[in-house]
Amino acid sequence: DGDDLWEPTYIETLAKLISDYPKAAIYGLGFAERHHADVSGPINNVPNCFRGVLPNVWERYCRVYWTSATACPTKLAKQLLFDETLSHGEDIDMWFRLMNEGECVYDNKILSYYVTDSENRAMNIAPNIGKHIVSVIDKYTNLRANNAEFRKAFDCAATR
Repeated sequence: DGDDLWEPTYIETLAKLISDYPKAAIYGLGFAERHHADVSGPINNVPNCFRGVLPNVWERYCRVYWTSATACPTKLAKQLLFDETLSHGEDIDMWFRLMNEGECVYDNKILSYYVTDSENRAMNIAPNIGKHIVSVIDKYTNLRANNAEFRKAFDCAATR
């Protein structure tokens, strides 16, 4: 995204994570918000220096994956695809579906920044509620009914 930045070791670190955990459904690296020269983060509740499979991903890590700090296997990406009917929350929808597919792997080293003072931020545009993730809540009926921790995570994300 035009409002995100990567550290020089981002790709190398992500490649190593994928190599070390080849069966995961989703991979993520730490990210922080940057406003001018000020950095705040990480934006999650993952312990410092954590690297590995996230335990109890729905219960504890609702806000772990971020568009510019996330990857997934090509096979799953082609199978699941982004929901193109959504203009807000399509990334969250994809992460939730990937998180439901298998192991969720994470390295909490901050190597990506969400630049909050960028002029071309998607978040500067008021969302069309008909194209917001909350408009497709029925897609998650079974998962929400059978997984209280997912329900809590979805409800948390949908109100952002």
